[in-house]
Amino acid sequence: MSDEETLVQSLLNTAAWPHEVHDLRVIETHISWVFLTGEYAYKIKKPLKLSFLDFSTLELRRRWCAEELRLNSRWAPRLYIDVVPIAGSAREPEVGGTGAPIEYAVRMRQFPQSALLSERLANDLIDTKDMLELAEMIADRHGSAPVHREPHFGSGAAIAKPMRENFLYLEPSLDTDVLAELTRWTDQEIERSESVMDKRMRDGFVRACHGDLHLRNLVQLDDGIVAFDCVEFSDELRILDVISDLTFLAMDLIANGRSDLAWTSLNRYLEVSGDYAGMRLYGLYYVYHCLIRAKVDAIRASERGAGEERERDSDLEAMRHYSDVARHWIGRAEPALILMHGLSGSGKTWVSSRLLQSLDAVRIRSDIERKRIFGYEERASSGSAPGEGLYDADKSAATHRHLLDLAGHLLNGGHRVILDASFLNADERRRALALAADRGVPYVLVDVEAPPALLRARIEARQAERRDASEASLDVLEHQLQHSQALDQDTEGPVVHFTSRDDGDLKDLVRSIKALIAAAT
Repeated sequence: MSDEETLVQSLLNTAAWPHEVHDLRVIETHISWVFLTGEYAYKIKKPLKLSFLDFSTLELRRRWCAEELRLNSRWAPRLYIDVVPIAGSAREPEVGGTGAPIEYAVRMRQFPQSALLSERLANDLIDTKDMLELAEMIADRHGSAPVHREPHFGSGAAIAKPMRENFLYLEPSLDTDVLAELTRWTDQEIERSESVMDKRMRDGFVRACHGDLHLRNLVQLDDGIVAFDCVEFSDELRILDVISDLTFLAMDLIANGRSDLAWTSLNRYLEVSGDYAGMRLYGLYYVYHCLIRAKVDAIRASERGAGEERERDSDLEAMRHYSDVARHWIGRAEPALILMHGLSGSGKTWVSSRLLQSLDAVRIRSDIERKRIFGYEERASSGSAPGEGLYDADKSAATHRHLLDLAGHLLNGGHRVILDASFLNADERRRALALAADRGVPYVLVDVEAPPALLRARIEARQAERRDASEASLDVLEHQLQHSQALDQDTEGPVVHFTSRDDGDLKDLVRSIKALIAAAT
């Protein structure tokens, strides 16, 4: 038995610990051991030297433990405590001992494994509200992260290299035709995207991110979802485009059958950050993260020994699954433009929140973009009157131009787009229809209706609660009721009407939209 194996076995003895322990056990990963003691968890790095990390000496392990503590304190300050020396010997270790250290461990506050998002998702304990809060947290961390403009981190050439290297590991195990399809698509997208990646690096979107933002590195605590175990051992794997960091989470949700939650979190992140331009690279990063996971499974399968045939088959099945998730994106539905239409309080945003989940769409809200353009705080002190403040004619016209500009870029990137605004003016609707025609994509207008009394009641409740981005007041609604221009399906494209919030009616609405999109492609 090696010294490392001896140490692991000895640390499973309660006498090695300086405090009372409960249900002592160890979780092994490919680069570490994590000891669960009850109140605390201790992470010890394996003495490895791989192509992407070097933990081969005690001093290096000490340094990387300190770096793990420093970096993760940004993401999970309540979880990470300190770096603890282990003294004594491999046979009789003393965690926190005062003698010469034989090893080091990162000490964290322990949480139940059932709190991991991977476990909570498997037990259907994650909902839309969780995803909205998670997206806001990630956007906040990204927004305050250090910016890097060094070409070896964020340039197109630097990013393309690991993307292509994935295929070297997949070649021995993946079906030849599947491998060729994924390789060809990736090469084409890299060629189309390298200049975009270079520009985003120059513009400050390459930042010190998490680097491993998937469901098993997220935990739901009493005060919200926390990300932990960010990459500490490789700057190249942690310093990346913020959209790449976010895409890992979206991919993991979709791979686990929850595309609705993926698009909910993605859309909220975009609303908070305003980084709709990053969606130009979303597909490339999405496939890249799929193939990273497939590569890991392929490597694990290749390392299985005699008697591990079942485990090897499971690894290869997982590899094929992630490859199929990547292929599903490549063969995704064509882009389309969906235009919301309705008076203030009609429920357009409520409907569009459900549509983006079912249509895998990017939604752009006029209420949010209007404030982003003109520098207003998210919540004004009072609702704006018609023709004043946020809603004056010039600001409204500029907002609609901005919405169409963003939509055009997203359509160019192959995305389905929902424009969430009132669109009560016929000229504004026709400009949106012209945009869809110019891009050669299907167009559907969703007319959301409600009786005036209900509209007034909703606006009064919304203003009292002050929890919505819209600042439309009753005066704005009365102005809309008097001046909105009727729809003309002959000149403004296909219209689908929606009047209730019944789940069955929502499903019918989604089916109608999909049928209209399919008929136009």
